[in-house]
Amino acid sequence: MSKTIIVVSSMDEWCDYAHSDLVVDFEEYLKRYQERDQALQLINLAGSYDYLGKGYYCTLLAEARGHKVLPSLETLGGFNQPSEFRGFAGFPFISARGRRTRKIEEGEVEIFVVFGMTADSRFEAYAKNLFNLMNFPLLKVRLKKQGDRRWLIDTVLPVSLPELAPVEQDFFVEALERYHHRIWYRQRSRKGNSFDLAMLHNPEEEFPPSNRRALQQFISLAKKLDMHVELMTADDFRRLAEFDALFIRETTAVNHHTYSFAREAQRLGLEVIDDPASILRCTNKVYLHDLLVKNGIPAPQTRVLSRGTVTPEMLAGMTYPVVLKIPDGSFSRGISRADTPAEASRMLDELFKASHLVLAQQYLYTEFDWRIGILNHEPLFACRYYMAAGHWQIYSHTGKHAQPGEAEALPLRLVPTAVLKLAQRAGDLIGNGLYGVDIKQVGTECFVIEVNDNPNIDYGVEDAIIGDELYRSIINEFLRRLWKGRRG
Repeated sequence: MSKTIIVVSSMDEWCDYAHSDLVVDFEEYLKRYQERDQALQLINLAGSYDYLGKGYYCTLLAEARGHKVLPSLETLGGFNQPSEFRGFAGFPFISARGRRTRKIEEGEVEIFVVFGMTADSRFEAYAKNLFNLMNFPLLKVRLKKQGDRRWLIDTVLPVSLPELAPVEQDFFVEALERYHHRIWYRQRSRKGNSFDLAMLHNPEEEFPPSNRRALQQFISLAKKLDMHVELMTADDFRRLAEFDALFIRETTAVNHHTYSFAREAQRLGLEVIDDPASILRCTNKVYLHDLLVKNGIPAPQTRVLSRGTVTPEMLAGMTYPVVLKIPDGSFSRGISRADTPAEASRMLDELFKASHLVLAQQYLYTEFDWRIGILNHEPLFACRYYMAAGHWQIYSHTGKHAQPGEAEALPLRLVPTAVLKLAQRAGDLIGNGLYGVDIKQVGTECFVIEVNDNPNIDYGVEDAIIGDELYRSIINEFLRRLWKGRRG
């Protein structure tokens, strides 16, 4: 378990706050924490973040010692190059629930941001996004309105503890407890050999990679293996430094917070599944298709179509039916089947609104798709995913609510050898993580449809054959990597 300390310029700056042995001044940090310790994380409140100032040196030495620190050296590098912040475009003014906030009459506003939180409820979402980009613990930001709802940063300045007014001191204490409540309330006494795993999920997701019962199985079985698992959501981005590993159980995309979580976790030295490279390689079907073809992996015949270059002659020359896909669709979204050139033309008009490239892929009818789960290059589970009733895909989006087809888990020994070997070859191209390889078997031929970087692990489906061993295998893979890193 990681230990968190707060570093201040001098203890006199902390005299207005509750005493804690976890608060040290800069000089004490220099002397007491000289050895590299990946389990130590810092909140740097020493101030003087300018180049070669006390706060700058605190972050510089923390990263040199292998400590996880807020703000990061990357943040300070940008702060000391003012041109990187000048004129920085503000985020669209969106509330936490995705609705636009009420109109603000002021043309200029200053907000006090503490760990991504602000007392001004109108700017809560803005403050959170700002903190994700410039991770100073305390910030004062002056915003100027441009147009009706767009805001630009006029100035952004870190704030030190002595600069806080009494009302700001009160909010600082409240935000500190909310942001890092382990400092005050959750110093659990556990064995020194235990690890902390963050499991990112979205409780509102329509088709999550793991249902609620599966998440609880991960938590329960990890506890038996002396690993603590905590469920996290998108709001917990800045808590990543508290953990040793990250397991993403939310549908991933590159232009999405899941990818930001993976990148930040990797930067902090956490073991990550899905790692950023796997997300990049799997979520874009154009990249994946080229990767498969280059390495001799059988895949359906595919043509990449570019917006503005498709002609009637080109459409007439394709074999029908044809499957049209945007590169980053998931759960059968962004995928259409055209039976005629006219249908293809109409569908491409819509798909090109979302992506410059669209894949036109040979349609292969099968009653089901194989899904082979691969973990660290080895088969883990096997399922047959059947087409949705009356539909040609596993998920049907034709009604008011999307409907999946049936799923059937099988013992690996009953899976055709050709399917298992092909799944392993495809997974090996992506990395050593957890993947779901989708394969269509047409007679004696097998074709890789795609490789998923965070395959479904649902209670009652993928675990139907091996039960708890499925969850235990994944937790043990995290433990294997963590122990290997600790020994190294």
